[in-house]
Amino acid sequence: MDYNSLKFTERAIKSLLQYHSELVEKIIVVDNYGLSGYENLFNITQKIMIIKPGRNLGFGRSINLAMKYVDTPLVLLQNPDTIINMNILDIMIKKLTSDEKLAAVSVMANTPEGKEVLARRFTKAYDIVGGRRSPLLKLKLFQKIGERYRYIDKLNEEKPFYVDAFTGTFVLLKKDAFLKVDGFDPGYFLFMEDVDLSRKLRLSGYEIMVIPYLEITHHTGSTRKRAPLKSGYSKAKSVYMYFVKWREIKKLSRPFVGLLLGLYTILILFLDFFSIQRPEQSWKMRSRKRHF
Repeated sequence: MDYNSLKFTERAIKSLLQYHSELVEKIIVVDNYGLSGYENLFNITQKIMIIKPGRNLGFGRSINLAMKYVDTPLVLLQNPDTIINMNILDIMIKKLTSDEKLAAVSVMANTPEGKEVLARRFTKAYDIVGGRRSPLLKLKLFQKIGERYRYIDKLNEEKPFYVDAFTGTFVLLKKDAFLKVDGFDPGYFLFMEDVDLSRKLRLSGYEIMVIPYLEITHHTGSTRKRAPLKSGYSKAKSVYMYFVKWREIKKLSRPFVGLLLGLYTILILFLDFFSIQRPEQSWKMRSRKRHF
């Protein structure tokens, strides 16, 4: 899925083909921004398929659409702002196909903030204050919440381990498992759809694994930073939707949690605007004009 990130997409595709050209049958790019120039991707490889839905479908719905054109039993979800810099797919494929209970396999990532596990624990209401961009992470109590949520305790793990949920950043999936649970919930526009899908997979008896000795590079939030207001609103809405759907909050407390999410989002946007709190390095790119 791409949203005004052609340069990142080109780089991601080149890195994929550099190490795994023989394993790739088709590369599907969903252009949610409507740009000219995507035809240049055919200069990289003829394995490209470009889908232009005519509007921004969001992450989950874009992947659901792309899945209709997938002919292989395994599919790699790779964000435009990721780079493969080692031979990893052979090991991921071998691990995923050797266990029928495995639905997805992910890896570690090198980010501007340091090493990261591309996995999350199932989100609880208190995890709101422990997110990557939270200014409260300066306090020890909230650091522990964030560390629990993002599997910080597994950063130095050497053997593959099971997790609650993968992140959609970079993950190898079994297509039949994805379809069995009806794919991503289209109700989410952006954020939380990966945790939601993982929860459905786990309830269906599948497992999710991270292989810690495999790594990619991830330029965190590179596309989100160009639309911070929309991104902040989408995240708050998705988190609230997730809490309600999975009954993580009681009915009487929903208005309070909704208000808390709104205030927290405003705080993050305020701090970002005045450059007071920047936990993530900025990876800004010039916006380009849409063509639909």
